[in-house]
Amino acid sequence: MSSILIVEDHELLRRLLVGDVSRMRPDASVMSCGSVGEALRLLAAGPCDLVLLDLDLPDAKGFDGLRRIQEATSAAVTIVSASGWRRIKERARELGAASFVEKSGDIDRFYAALRKVLGVR
Repeated sequence: MSSILIVEDHELLRRLLVGDVSRMRPDASVMSCGSVGEALRLLAAGPCDLVLLDLDLPDAKGFDGLRRIQEATSAAVTIVSASGWRRIKERARELGAASFVEKSGDIDRFYAALRKVLGVR
């Protein structure tokens, strides 16, 4: 995995994720932005291997952002969302999301899921 894009509109969480992902995968180039529109511009500029995508963004609600990102890249897309309801997770998988990381709840479970997505221990 050489390039990871984090799409998260909450600046604090985005910065924390960039730092954590960079530490977990020092071999990867980690980019970030706060909207689907910005993500599409970054994806157009060069290849990406993994997109960590929030479901609720200023310019995309629900699975609209996933659809738009998937149309722009062949990168694996992992949903990172506070909406951890079972039906949302199932729908994300049905629509082709590689995985789902719930960002609410237990922090240890969050980081275990993130490490699994990133392929690190």
